[in-house]
Amino acid sequence: MLNMKFEGYYISNGLSQKIAINMNPASEKVLAELNKLNNTSTGTIIMENLASIEDIEPLSLTVYFNGGKYLLMLLDYDDEGYPNVRTAFNPKALRDDWEYINGELHSSTTIIDDLEVVKKCFLEFNSTGDVSKQLLS
Repeated sequence: MLNMKFEGYYISNGLSQKIAINMNPASEKVLAELNKLNNTSTGTIIMENLASIEDIEPLSLTVYFNGGKYLLMLLDYDDEGYPNVRTAFNPKALRDDWEYINGELHSSTTIIDDLEVVKKCFLEFNSTGDVSKQLLS
């Protein structure tokens, strides 16, 4: 049984916006909020599965974004119950390059520029409680 919590904040064109907490949001609500993002937006959006089984099922999906760049992070667990963070992979990025997202330095290989991938990940997590390894490895 899924029990999703969706929330976040962002700044777009100098205006601060808060995404109020939505419990078990409909896919349309998730898409509506993600569609508000643009190349000038910066912020964080998170979805948590409050009913996930600890150390077994993915707990949360977070996207950090800044100016059309997106860092997706799925908090998951490996087969032994240890925390594991799955991210998107950017094959165009050089392994030795680094980029700032919201003041934090991250490998460029984990930062994508495709909002459609972000939408797919959030919709899949919202409906299944997981994201396929083709999207986040």
